[in-house]
Amino acid sequence: MNRIKAIYFSYLTAEIHGSFLVGFRELLDASPEIKSLIVELYPSFVERLDREIELIRVMKMSEYTKYIAEADKRIDRCFTGINKVVSAALHHFNPLMIDAARSIDAFCRSHGDARRKSYMGTLLTANMIIEKLRSPQYAEKAELIGLTPWVAELADASAVFDVLIQERMTESANKPKGRLRDVRKDTEAVYSKIIDYINAAAIVGSNPAVFDDFINRVNTNIGYTHEQHYRGARKDIGAAGALTVEMIPPQPFTGNPVTVVPSVNYRHATADGDTLTPLFLGQDFTVAFRNNTSPGTAAIIISGKGKYSGKKIVTFTIK
Repeated sequence: MNRIKAIYFSYLTAEIHGSFLVGFRELLDASPEIKSLIVELYPSFVERLDREIELIRVMKMSEYTKYIAEADKRIDRCFTGINKVVSAALHHFNPLMIDAARSIDAFCRSHGDARRKSYMGTLLTANMIIEKLRSPQYAEKAELIGLTPWVAELADASAVFDVLIQERMTESANKPKGRLRDVRKDTEAVYSKIIDYINAAAIVGSNPAVFDDFINRVNTNIGYTHEQHYRGARKDIGAAGALTVEMIPPQPFTGNPVTVVPSVNYRHATADGDTLTPLFLGQDFTVAFRNNTSPGTAAIIISGKGKYSGKKIVTFTIK
């Protein structure tokens, strides 16, 4: 007798769990005869599944938290680099270099150690230092002792960090009530009842071919879902070094939003070395823009789609 196999829900990631159940709902919708057997359970199943999918959609806060921590480390490296450049210039043989370094060292110390501050304190300190080092009073001194590239790196790191903080705050504000684990269990409970009805009806049903076709399709999806779990279905584009993004040249200010999309490639290791796989907008990733209308530093949020997960933020300049 053909029966729907068991699926090990507890091992599945949130996205694989939701994807399987969405596929199951689509199979029901495409099989009116089967769907009519569980007409009383179907609305409850859809309602709980919709809640689960919504929670998965906003669950990305944890993902943002990971990327925020990485961006914070990047800013810390900038502060460490700036401190070392200034320290080296303080011991230079050229008196002009020493004077410039003393001046910069004094105001940097006045802001305290930004690496020990909160996220918002770090961002505020970084922005103040960038503004000072680019001001007429300090720009030439910074260039003299070799700080200009570090200032550019700190500005880029701060822009990425700022966007990540904004995105996490937005998601947190929009987060629906309820815990994903509890919602998953609710959905699974209705799914189990539906499977029991279908397996029982398959024994006494008058049209075995309809049941066999539906059950085979569900079992195929179950097999694929387990395979997804064991092989780690989605690749994280936010992992360090995983993504290469074409550098965007400075864009002219027009008064309208600038929405330039760079070429994106995923880097993965092979026996012959690293290989770059081109990713396609809409299929493999989506983009969102921040601060992309006024002159300054704009950001592009690249979000994985399909076989790819995670986020990468790159910046460009509007002149």
